[in-house]
Amino acid sequence: MVRKILYGIEKGDRNYAAYSPDYPGCVATGRTVQETRNNMASALAAHIGLMLSSGDELPDEDVEGGFLLVEIAERQPRVIDGAALREYRLRHHLSKAALAARLEVSAATVTEWEHGRQPLPGTLKFALAAIG
Repeated sequence: MVRKILYGIEKGDRNYAAYSPDYPGCVATGRTVQETRNNMASALAAHIGLMLSSGDELPDEDVEGGFLLVEIAERQPRVIDGAALREYRLRHHLSKAALAARLEVSAATVTEWEHGRQPLPGTLKFALAAIG
């Protein structure tokens, strides 16, 4: 049996590592890209052999891979911190209590965030970064 399998190779500090998103846990390393590719082919063959002998279903092979050219805006990344939260709150004419109600936290928590005494939760950082 021959299968078309999507894989990726990444350069590490001292070697290369390969993985396949369709076969989690199946990885290989090597000193060169070619050695890593060969090791990954062997690792996938063994991994799939174990899956078949265990009665596991194989993923569909109708996947495509490649590279995409993505244009990245060249600007300084915006720091998302308590000051950014305060800026957002003031720009939208919200009191601390009103913002706290929207976020389902206390006004004291908003104060802690704005003054940098508590870190912003990751989801709040993501939301602030998204709305600019």
